[in-house]
Parts: sequence; C-alpha cells; structure tokens
Amino acid sequence: LNWILHFGHRFDASAKIIQIDVHPEEIGNNRSVTVPLIGHIPLVVAQVTAALASRPLTSHTAFVEELRTKVATNVPRLTSKFTEDSLPMSYHRAFGEIRSKLPAKEKLVLVSEGANTMDIARSVFDFDHPRQRLDAGTFATMGVGLGFAIAAQLHYPDKRVVAIVGDSAFGFSVMELETAARARLPLVVVVINNNGIYHGLDDAEYEDAAKQGRLPSTALLPDVRYDLFAEAVGGLGKLVRTPEELSQSVEDALNETLRLTVINCLIKPGGRQKL
Repeated sequence: LNWILHFGHRFDASAKIIQIDVHPEEIGNNRSVTVPLIGHIPLVVAQVTAALASRPLTSHTAFVEELRTKVATNVPRLTSKFTEDSLPMSYHRAFGEIRSKLPAKEKLVLVSEGANTMDIARSVFDFDHPRQRLDAGTFATMGVGLGFAIAAQLHYPDKRVVAIVGDSAFGFSVMELETAARARLPLVVVVINNNGIYHGLDDAEYEDAAKQGRLPSTALLPDVRYDLFAEAVGGLGKLVRTPEELSQSVEDALNETLRLTVINCLIKPGGRQKL
C-alpha cells in the first residue's frame, strides 16, 4: 500500500484488505490488514484461485455489474480526449497519436516516466505481459527512465523501445543519451513538454511571474529545445506542435535502426493550478 494507492488512505474505512507480499515486514505498514498472505505472488494467487474454483461468487454480481457500468460510462469520455483538436495538444491527444503508430505489443517495450506523463500513460497504454511497460513503479522516483530504456534495448535487441518522458523527468538523466548513442541504440524518446513538473506556465504567464519574482519552483523554461540534445550526440531531433507532426515524427523515429531519436512534443502547460 504505497504511494500508487495513496498509502491506502483513500480506501473506505470499513474496507477489508487482503495483502499478499513476499516480505512479512511490509504487511500492514500503512493500513491494518484483514488477511495477510506471505509468499510469492504467482504462487499465492494460484493457490487462492484453485481454492475459489468451487465457490462461485454469485453474491458479488451487483458489484461487478456496477463496475461494468462505470467502465461503459468512462470509455466514451476517455476516447473523446484522443481526438480533440485544440492546440497546444493535451496529454491524451499526444498519447493517442503515439499509440496509433506503435508496433505490435509483442515487439514493443514502453518506458514512461514523469508525474502526469507516467500516471496518464498507465491508463492509455495497455499491456498483457510483464516487462512490456517500465516505469517508476513502487520506487516513486524520477531519473530512471533513460536507464531503463537502455537496459531494455540491450536485453531485447529485436524489440523497439519507446520512452515517453516528462520534460522534468528527461532532465534528470538526459546525458544517458550519450550512452545510448555510443552503443548505437535506436531508442525513441518522446519528451512530453508542458514547461514544468505536473504543470507549467505559458510564455505570457512565465514572463509575468518572472517580473514579479514569483516564479514557481515547478516551472521550467517554455519551449526548451530538448530535441537538440539528440542532435548533439549524432541522433535525430524533432520539434513537434501538432498531432500531424507528432504522428510523422514517431513514424520516422521507428524507421531509424542505428541512431536514437528525441521528439520534443509541446503540449498544454496546464496553468498555475494547485498541485
């Protein structure tokens, strides 16, 4: 029950929690646990599944139907976000364009890193098998994305590795591009550039805040040319502002076989919202 599930604090107070963990010391750290199961997850789940086989869960039909109704309501709402035409692009518009160009799942490893970038990517890019999507996971840290991408490409030379990273996350380990270039790894790195951590400021907001000496610590310079980092190490750099430019750039990047590509994708800053 770590940060991904808000340490269990958003669960209903009466919720009964079943926790499976290979480490006994992790049981009940942040919420009391009704049923602690110590063991390797695949083995425990197999045992639980076998035990439940003779016990049909008919009493949960209403609950399952409620979930299905919620899904049916949410899917059209989410789908509409992939086609909105406003500029700068939203996260969903950019992700939808990227997703449409990616190779088949069995030929792909996706790395996602950042605040909103990673969180939203989890709801957009679906995978069916382990080690297809790599992100901060339970570590709650940034700066590991490009290292993950390099390791994945070396381990899976026959797959394409695509890293979708926020601009701040990219900055934590940008010089790993030199490592990837030296190893001739054809990484595809898409920097989702919203001028900040969680959200940034547009040009006018940035200038106004700078003049007043009230520039938030989460803001980054608008329109930083992250794509030029790729060119500095002999790779391909692309600056994109529209869905059409993004689509073509992803396609071009996937056609590269010996050099990396960095696509600097400008999206909506998000405004000065409360974090």
